[in-house]
Amino acid sequence: MAQSIGMHAPRSIVLATLLFALAACAAPPAPATPALWEVRDADTVITLLGSVHELPGDVDWLRGPVAAAADHADTLVLELAPDQLAAAPALVAALGGDETVPPLLERVTPIIADDVFLHGSRMGMNVAAVNRTESWVLALAVGVSRARDAGLGSGSGVETQLIDHFTARQRPIIGLETARGQLGLFDALPPATQDQLLVSMLDDDAVGDPQAVVRAWARGDIDGIAREADRQTRAVPGLAEPLVHRRNRAFAAWIAARLGRPGHVLVAVGAGHMVGPMGVPTLLSAQGLQARRVQ
Repeated sequence: MAQSIGMHAPRSIVLATLLFALAACAAPPAPATPALWEVRDADTVITLLGSVHELPGDVDWLRGPVAAAADHADTLVLELAPDQLAAAPALVAALGGDETVPPLLERVTPIIADDVFLHGSRMGMNVAAVNRTESWVLALAVGVSRARDAGLGSGSGVETQLIDHFTARQRPIIGLETARGQLGLFDALPPATQDQLLVSMLDDDAVGDPQAVVRAWARGDIDGIAREADRQTRAVPGLAEPLVHRRNRAFAAWIAARLGRPGHVLVAVGAGHMVGPMGVPTLLSAQGLQARRVQ
């Protein structure tokens, strides 16, 4: 398996591969004002930012209230800390090839297989590599390949810019999850569900309008983001609970517990985790914690 898949897959987990892998063929209007929430008590401020993992290079979003939150925060909290991002390539290769799978033509139709082979070749995978790779990894590869076609890159994504911002200021960056735990969610999916996920990544109706998603994010349109997220999770039954809802509950529990210690924290996780009735702000409100919208 080409290393390039592993290098880009971690930031594509859930909201770049599943929920917003193809977001934004065209740059949204500048300046961007993505949704921002704040949870606080007497001595703690936790700011919540819905992120997009891959963006065009000219989106101006680290400004205004977002920049103020980043400047005041003493800690950045992401889905994966930088060391876990670095560990992910080897894990993708190991987990994606540790089980024997049928040849691709036994998993999907010939037309779909042709598209997968094409995207796989763009990611450095030959026919033999595609045939022995589990479908969830192939879905990631297709998502990254199509995102590249749309002019997107993780180097312009929210996490990359925030990591640079906090590293330059020598402030700690921690993760809510591990790479093994996050990738393991995909690896644990039943083979038939993995095959459906792979097919959905090639279905324009399933992944939605590539321009609408980031435009909604850039103007803080949480209802628009929720509509796209719902459409994409509905395309593959059985994905929402393990890949989104369960993780949202864990994120909300961590935030509630973190309020017990003083400080200023910026939490940035995929935008799809922040919206809808199972979004983190709503889950916090159900616990009696006000997640106040500040942008």
